[in-house]
Amino acid sequence: MTATRLATGTLGAALSFALFSCSADKSTQSAKPEIEFMTSVDPSSGQGDEAVLTARFSPPVGRTLREARVLLNSGLDGRFACYVYYLKPDNAFRLVEDTGSGSTGIAVGAASSLENSQCSLDGTHSSAQMDGNVVLLSLALKFKLPWFHGNKKIYLYAEAADGSNSGIQPKGSWTVTSGTAK
Repeated sequence: MTATRLATGTLGAALSFALFSCSADKSTQSAKPEIEFMTSVDPSSGQGDEAVLTARFSPPVGRTLREARVLLNSGLDGRFACYVYYLKPDNAFRLVEDTGSGSTGIAVGAASSLENSQCSLDGTHSSAQMDGNVVLLSLALKFKLPWFHGNKKIYLYAEAADGSNSGIQPKGSWTVTSGTAK
């Protein structure tokens, strides 16, 4: 399966910039209620030019997860970032483009990859698993040096089918260096 592009102006593209951009005009964003999601990432810290991160999203009882997002960047900005999200209804991963104004996508389990100037997501070694209402995302990432290097924060965000969300949660850090730490 080949990667597909999500056109500018769609929900995913609008959220890619609005959710993770410090410079976005917050006055034009509609407020959605924040609720308590249980989220975590493993490992919560590390270093190297590649990583397999497992993000866990558990919405409160009675809520169903619609999408889950993982952002790695030096700050809270979806532009020029390694920014991956999972759309549960489509069972697909998306990687936000450098400008934050669009994304490309693949079905979970696809024998292909997604990439921007900061990272690539290996579709063959990435997965989304459901255990009841809990979603576990395993993301096989390779970071692109020299453009994407140094200390990066890991942020998680989840949204339920009713629009309620976790809010943006800092959950870890990754130091992008050459060579994978063992």
